[in-house]
Amino acid sequence: MSQSRIRRFLSSQTAMVAMCVGYLALLHYGWQKLQYSPVVNGGRPPATLTVEKVKNAFLDYEIPKMSLVLVSSFQLKPSLDDLCKLFAASVGPNGCFCLLMSSADSLTLSSLSSRIIPNLPLDNPILQFIQQCIGSQNKKYHNGGFYCGILLTKLLTRILESSLPRPLACCILNEFSSIMQDAILNSPLHIAVNLDSVHPFMAVAQSILLSKCGLHKQENSETLSRNQVSLIVQAFLQSEASVDKVFINVVENSDKQFLHKGILYECTEGESVVLDGKVWRNVSILLFSVMLTDQIDCKEGDLPNIAFPDKGKLQFEISQLFIEKAISLGIKVIACQKVIHPELLLKLRRKGILAVQRLGKRLTDALEKISGAIPISSLETPLLDRLPKLKGFLASVQYFEEVNNNTIGLEGNYDCNVCSLQLTSRTLGRGPDLKVISHQILVALSHVLQDAAVCPGAGCSEVYLITLLWKKIQSEKESLCKKLLCSLSQLNSVMMWLQEGLLQAAGLTFSSGKLAVDSVYHHAWKGSDSKIAVVDASSCNCGLITSYQVESYKGFWSFLTVDHMRQWVSLNNVNVQSPPLVSSLMRNNCVVDVCTIKKSALGLAVDSCIAISNIGAVIVKKT
Repeated sequence: MSQSRIRRFLSSQTAMVAMCVGYLALLHYGWQKLQYSPVVNGGRPPATLTVEKVKNAFLDYEIPKMSLVLVSSFQLKPSLDDLCKLFAASVGPNGCFCLLMSSADSLTLSSLSSRIIPNLPLDNPILQFIQQCIGSQNKKYHNGGFYCGILLTKLLTRILESSLPRPLACCILNEFSSIMQDAILNSPLHIAVNLDSVHPFMAVAQSILLSKCGLHKQENSETLSRNQVSLIVQAFLQSEASVDKVFINVVENSDKQFLHKGILYECTEGESVVLDGKVWRNVSILLFSVMLTDQIDCKEGDLPNIAFPDKGKLQFEISQLFIEKAISLGIKVIACQKVIHPELLLKLRRKGILAVQRLGKRLTDALEKISGAIPISSLETPLLDRLPKLKGFLASVQYFEEVNNNTIGLEGNYDCNVCSLQLTSRTLGRGPDLKVISHQILVALSHVLQDAAVCPGAGCSEVYLITLLWKKIQSEKESLCKKLLCSLSQLNSVMMWLQEGLLQAAGLTFSSGKLAVDSVYHHAWKGSDSKIAVVDASSCNCGLITSYQVESYKGFWSFLTVDHMRQWVSLNNVNVQSPPLVSSLMRNNCVVDVCTIKKSALGLAVDSCIAISNIGAVIVKKT
């Protein structure tokens, strides 16, 4: 039969073919089940296809079940409100902690989005999607998670409860988002910095560190935070902006904070006895990436024809051979990425050899770079004769004694820009948070180095963006309405949502009525309780603009409220000035953000909101 005749036959028998496909699939499934009948007396019986067997096979087949979840404001809005409140409560130095409880009933305090977001037990598919969106921001930039989450949930709530058509609201939001993202990179918000100076890096590091909840509220916390900022920036510069080359160790209630050139290893009493407070110089080292135990660290097929219990015994005996060879070669340090058997540890200590174990992949790679040692990845006996060629050297091995923590400093012979930070936390249980924050700062500094720019923090950028958008609506309302096919009232409605979300994401609120804006630079100011003056602060929230600068342009201040903002902009059409910020960045009290991180968080929040608002239903496959 020719191909054309076959195609005509199939097209005429479409319904029959469609029905047969399902029966053929089930028949195939039944036959497959019959192929794996139980083995009797060491042999496989011949598969006999009977009606009863086919019937039973069909009855065992489970068709996947589907459930349909409709996305409605009635179901989703309360959950979005709760999620937004949770995010907002953890923002800023005066925020609240979240108590995280694991499945093993361990309790952890944290106020960081990178630790809280992954632990949220969300069942709703839309909320899970929001969780993933915020997680992508944290994964890429390690910061801006709560900012993205607050803006996203606030905008989505307003869209769900509004009578405005969703496609139109999304179109307006997308237009406003493009304007704001462009302004972050091409406006007075984009503050160019001199990378030959350390001051921009110090300003960014201090802004991030002091913005976190509960880290520095104790006595002498200002001195402590200043030292931490200095050490983190030093580590960033010493690593030549390679974040992966900086290792962070946090000790609670310690008096020592320092930067070590090389690696810091948390040691036990056994390692400290070997060193005995001495500093070793020009030390030989062997590096193992395989376990030195009686456990099998390879696939069973790699050692054929050997019973499984005997393989563990063989592994231990070979490990002993490697250790004895290392002792005979005068090796002073044995480093293992995984675990060393207790008997081998005891033997090494008796011989005065330092053994460090459980290093992990990252520390092992760093130790390889600074020592020049070649990692031993398999315990093959031919490698015993090659050990002299696989060893490396350390410039020094030093013991650091602390009240709560003892460490060993390993400094390499090779200048690979690897360094280790030891920081201290005075707040109980905040050590893990401080470690994450320090890494956030290092990542932020790398983006500052790429952008050579920062933007105002503490809500000043958000107030500027809100002012910019209101001005654009006032001056270009006809062209915007024509472009977006909407009315002016619809533009204003979406703008009110965006204004509310931006200010809440920045940690600002209208509830107290104490937020003010200047008519020159459009920065945020803390309002005064006095009836004489609107503000009594000498500088704006971010510290980059002084009251003298505003007054020199004959500017003034006004309280910022939701209803008053649009009218204020229309009445005060003042050209935005670009402030002289070079000297301002040298002040210790300025608060700045990273342009790239803020732009990403803002754009991701709006894009995710648009994507979610276009979802009408969620289909969940249940197995």
